[in-house]
Amino acid sequence: MKRYNIRNATREDIIDVCGGAPPFSTRTWAVDYDGELAAVAGVQYTPRCVLVFSDMKKIDVPNITIWRAALELFDKIKALNKPLNAVCTGEFINAGPFLKRLGFKQQDNIENMEVYSWQTH
Repeated sequence: MKRYNIRNATREDIIDVCGGAPPFSTRTWAVDYDGELAAVAGVQYTPRCVLVFSDMKKIDVPNITIWRAALELFDKIKALNKPLNAVCTGEFINAGPFLKRLGFKQQDNIENMEVYSWQTH
């Protein structure tokens, strides 16, 4: 039984989960879990690249549910058909391996942050 729902995110959703609004235009989706806002994910259209971002609230969600929602979200992001970049800040220890499982490739390390990219095919 699916207990999460993916919908278009509002500015308020992004602020609620991330603590502030992104500095660039976005295409963002929100994930509601058991009817409550749990996470946001999407892209920021920066002057240099399309930057993938995500964040989630500290809630008790089974890992398999997080993975299934992430795959569904990434399908939406891939459908944008843009080369993508992601930066692991170190806040989430498993972010790099998670991005690799989605198909991102590590490109560089900048100021103790890992930079990943995903190319359209």
